Amino acid sequence: MGTALALIILALIIVGIVIAVAATNPRTGDSAGVATPAVAPAVSPSARRVGAGSAATPLPVGADVVGEDYTVSVNGFERDATATVLAASPLNPPPPTGFEYAVVNLTVTYTGDGSGHSSFTACQYITDDGAVITPVDTVTVAPEPALGLRALTPHASVDGNIVVAIPDGDRGMLRVRPGTDADHVYVEPD
Repeated sequence: MGTALALIILALIIVGIVIAVAATNPRTGDSAGVATPAVAPAVSPSARRVGAGSAATPLPVGADVVGEDYTVSVNGFERDATATVLAASPLNPPPPTGFEYAVVNLTVTYTGDGSGHSSFTACQYITDDGAVITPVDTVTVAPEPALGLRALTPHASVDGNIVVAIPDGDRGMLRVRPGTDADHVYVEPD
């Protein structure tokens, strides 16, 4: 009796966890069953930087975005990269309806002491209307070389690609954060 009761309680806990995760999932499925990227609220103009690297005066592709412990360079940005992303892995789904894949090539350099990690930096896409789209919203295998999650020693760099699903025809910009405590810097991808 005690073992059966324990198994019933365990099953109820697992069902509760599954229901809680499903209820808090920020993605919604479209008619084809493909998840649509979760879009964060629009970026407030008052929260944007002023001067070089601001939304009004973004840096060009190739410029270094320098933080306290990291330097991030956007080496390239390929819009309409859906064919490239789909060819990267048979597991990659087509983008949601109304979206296309874009590939961003980055170099992350750790300039701090001790050890760092590429995941302590961020690169997001800001749509024309200010919505924020992150690579986490796009579950795909990036074309090689994929940036991935890499540990970094002082002055070590890693180059690689990330994928974002952007609205078809959108002419937004990138927002790069060179470290967890760093300010966002805007980069004009074209």
